[in-house]
This record gives sequence, structure tokens and C-alpha cells, in this order.
Amino acid sequence: MPDDNSCLFASVAYTVARNTVPLPNLRELAVSIIRNDPDTYSEVVLGCPVATYCEKLLRPSSWGGAIELKAFSDYFQTEICSVDVQTTRVDRFGMMRKNCRRHRWASAS
Repeated sequence: MPDDNSCLFASVAYTVARNTVPLPNLRELAVSIIRNDPDTYSEVVLGCPVATYCEKLLRPSSWGGAIELKAFSDYFQTEICSVDVQTTRVDRFGMMRKNCRRHRWASAS
């Protein structure tokens, strides 16, 4: 995936959504998930007011991270694993879900 601040969204589009959802729509989907679940995605979790976080996330210059991976894992009912290629650390989202699809990809930080 190109290292263009949209690589997380491109990876989700390619592996999870099978390229059926355009990248801007995935950003909008993440924002919708975050806005509709204030208990999970509170200001404390986001590190700023929800409106500010969502406004920033909609910009193509903003990159996604663990918050968005959790949101997509829940929405698509799939396990998503992100591997940091420098440290080999694996972050898993949705791993407690039974009978779900599993997707893994590497990220260079």
C-alpha cells in the first residue's frame, strides 16, 4: 500500500471490504461508527472532543490507527491484526470474536 496517510484505509478497503468501499467512504464510515458509540469512543479515548477527532479523520492528510482498526473490526465482524515491521509487535482487534474472518497486514512505522 502507498505510504500516503490513507494506507490503513486502503488496507481495509483491499482486505476487508474487497475494494467495494471507496477510501473517502471508509473515512466517513469510521466517523459514523465513532459518533454513534460515545461509550466506546469517548473524548478520553480519542484524546480530544469527538467532533474535533472526526473532523480531522475526514481529512485525506490524516492517518488512521488503533481506534479505526477497532471500529472496522467491530463493523465488519472480523479480526484485524496489524504488524509493525520494525518491532514485530502485533496489535489484534476483534480477536475474541468467534467464527469471524481474519485479516493481517504489516505496517511500517
